Amino acid sequence: MINNNILLNIKYVFLHFLQALFSNDHIYTWDPDVQKTNIIIADRHAIDIGVAVFRPSIILQRGDVSWTYSVRGQDATNALINYNDKNLQSVGNKGYLNKAYTDLLRGQIVFNIVSKNGIQAEIIAEKVFKNLTGYKDELRKAGIKLINNLSISQEQIIKNSSEIDLVGIQIYLGFIQQLYIVKDEKNYNAYLYINDTEIFENHDYTIIDNGTKIKLREVKEGILKLDYIDTLTLESRIGVELLSTTDPLIYLIPNSGSILGYYKIFMKAVVNPITT
Repeated sequence: MINNNILLNIKYVFLHFLQALFSNDHIYTWDPDVQKTNIIIADRHAIDIGVAVFRPSIILQRGDVSWTYSVRGQDATNALINYNDKNLQSVGNKGYLNKAYTDLLRGQIVFNIVSKNGIQAEIIAEKVFKNLTGYKDELRKAGIKLINNLSISQEQIIKNSSEIDLVGIQIYLGFIQQLYIVKDEKNYNAYLYINDTEIFENHDYTIIDNGTKIKLREVKEGILKLDYIDTLTLESRIGVELLSTTDPLIYLIPNSGSILGYYKIFMKAVVNPITT
């Protein structure tokens, strides 16, 4: 089970929004395949800035977050809350429901638009800025209670190498979100099961090849299934059956899947530059 991670969930809302927005763009079309996409949209930990030489990029960065302490004692006992929500159930071995808490979370998201072309960066930044305003109602439905302090920076030159300079524009967005939380015992980006019994990283297996493969310590009989957080979309993938390879110890995540925290988009993964 992938536990509810409040910081990743914040990123997921905005990352998913931008990926959906640009999936319909006729020039800067987003595709989950980094060799096909015309624009890279990813969390800052999943991308090397050098890829912007070949593809314009929107790099998502979370700023500071803090509780507003708007709810007395942050107590969710009397809140209208669905206690059957899987995100509010105990993940420990005791099997009981922990006490729930709620409050408003104030935070900031920074969208870094990076390109080797200043006009290109301006066009993309304007689209992001405009649609973050235009889709406030949709973002509210996704859990973002309030958007405020939306601003856009001037162009900046980013030194990528001695030969190539990149242009960067930052969009800052303040938000308030209401969250319900419980205590949990562990929160990993991947859980591996064989015949529905969990086995453990570094003891039974390692994650290799930029987060795209699993390597077992010893050959095991049975079906291997993986719960993991996808690097490019931050979506939780549950019960994904791994693909065997010619090596009986190594299994591949299907559909070009990659585990958050182990994968990074590098320049060599992007084949040809986009031109406009």
